[in-house]
Amino acid sequence: MLRQYAIGERDFTSIHLSAYLSEADITEINLSEADIMGANSFEKTNLTRANLSQAKMLGNNLKGAILSHANLKQTDLSGADLTNTNLSYADLREAILTGADLKEAELLECKLEGAILVAANLKGAKNCCIGRGALICKTVFPDGEFVRGPYLWE
Repeated sequence: MLRQYAIGERDFTSIHLSAYLSEADITEINLSEADIMGANSFEKTNLTRANLSQAKMLGNNLKGAILSHANLKQTDLSGADLTNTNLSYADLREAILTGADLKEAELLECKLEGAILVAANLKGAKNCCIGRGALICKTVFPDGEFVRGPYLWE
């Protein structure tokens, strides 16, 4: 995939990906509807403006990744490690963040409407604004408050 990306290919819709792409620069890549589950590592990877909508990214390592302006709408990030990830201006509407670790993540202008935040960790997350219709249950908020829920955020 990286070879194809290097020669200009950007559309990898519905790909089954099992790879370590730590510290790669794959801006504006289209991985929508991709199956990227398992021990994949995107640690410190630049995914600015990437399209990851409806992708399955369960358990992925995204520590320190740059997902600024990324489309993560309806993406399943259950169990993903998003520690220190830059999600500024990212679209996470209706994303599944069950068990996701967003500790110290940057969430400036991030869209979280309808997101599912069950057993998620937002401790220390910056500029967090939970979106309308988000489901919150057993989640740690940025200030360390544990919200038992379930609550449908209004």
